[in-house]
Amino acid sequence: QTLALVDLFPSVLADDNKTGATNLLRSFWEKSSPYNLKMINLYLSFVGWWILAIFTLGIAMLWIGPYWSYAKTELYKEITSKEKATETSE
Repeated sequence: QTLALVDLFPSVLADDNKTGATNLLRSFWEKSSPYNLKMINLYLSFVGWWILAIFTLGIAMLWIGPYWSYAKTELYKEITSKEKATETSE
């Protein structure tokens, strides 16, 4: 999960750049803990794509890179939308 946390941190920082980095990491760690299995599944689902990129000497990354970024962004949106929904219901 630490790798996923570090990987999604630029998105977290872009959403709230007024709070300190340590506090942002801690709060995002707490928010994302229910999504550990989903994060691991996302990483494992791309293993085949990364192997393909190795076999094509990186040329496949022209297509895989944007797809990987989009998948991470959608996961981040899912994590933050659940948080916003619980804040508005309180």
